[in-house]
Amino acid sequence: MSYYLLAGWSELVAIVVASIIGYTLMGIVANHRLSRYYSLYILRKKLIINNALWGFLVVDLANIEHITKIDKKLDDHDKPQQNNILTIGNGDANIFISFHADVVYHGVMGQLPEPISQVYLSVDKPAQFIEKVNLVRVAD
Repeated sequence: MSYYLLAGWSELVAIVVASIIGYTLMGIVANHRLSRYYSLYILRKKLIINNALWGFLVVDLANIEHITKIDKKLDDHDKPQQNNILTIGNGDANIFISFHADVVYHGVMGQLPEPISQVYLSVDKPAQFIEKVNLVRVAD
């Protein structure tokens, strides 16, 4: 639609605007699908935590120090005040994961790598998530 509206004025501008709109729509759909269906999974003894298209964390399962379920809502003063803590998910965090050694979080589509030592996650079924991660860890 934007192409036809702008084509009479300038075909080059119409192509650029239509391309930007097309790639934006494709990015929105990809971001939704990635965050909805591929946000947490285990691949080759590594836990992959996706924060949609904007960032991801790849954790070797042997590097997980402990993983626990959080039963109460955490306020900001309940969490340790460190720079290398990551919170991912919509809603209150219900999973806490700490690592033996820092893990690199690739933020802004991999442009800003940051060391992370702890992660707070919000997942739909925390007990099932912990069970599956521990099951794969024990299988090693």
